[in-house]
Amino acid sequence: MKSLKLLAIETSSDVCGIALLKENKVIFYREETLNREHAEKLPEFCKELISKINLKLITLNGVAISIGPGSFTGLRIGLSFAKGLAFSANIPLLPISTLLSITESSQIKDNEVITISHSHKNIVYFQKFRKKNNRWEGIEKPVSIEWEKLSSKLCNYNNIVHYQCGNLIDDLALKSNVVEVVPSAVSIGQAASIRYQDIAISDYSHLEPDYITSFKIG
Repeated sequence: MKSLKLLAIETSSDVCGIALLKENKVIFYREETLNREHAEKLPEFCKELISKINLKLITLNGVAISIGPGSFTGLRIGLSFAKGLAFSANIPLLPISTLLSITESSQIKDNEVITISHSHKNIVYFQKFRKKNNRWEGIEKPVSIEWEKLSSKLCNYNNIVHYQCGNLIDDLALKSNVVEVVPSAVSIGQAASIRYQDIAISDYSHLEPDYITSFKIG
């Protein structure tokens, strides 16, 4: 699509961010690392974006959102906000996997990678990816697993992308190419831009975050 313009939102982690991309180029972005302030900061960032760019939501082709896995609370905040923006402008929503977005930002040159993100305690999320037509695609569905069960298998992978697993991986003394990538609204927007036709959805009323693990209160 010519002149594709997307607003992208990232709230799956401590990072809270919003970005505006046109033809996959960053026009504006605002991000901060926060502690449970996403619900307050995200509307502020959006207001700043609209004010500085004089943006009219109806000129957007869609809203890209990090759909998970990640922080249960952060994912719910981000998706609810994204739904509100998309509904108000009658534009599609574009859900993007958090693991896919950080994989896309890793700049790994090889064609296969395993991507890991810390969940809580000794639990991590992971997914295998393969590059096809210059785009990363999940080989299998993302899962959550105890670190001890995954760590013994990591020596089999030449490339590892991760978020907040540095200390765990360092203890293994692997010879693999290890890259840490922080989730970003820009990454969400870029991943969505090159997949627009495949992932844009107009009926998102029943869309839920991809928690992977069961949601628990408390």
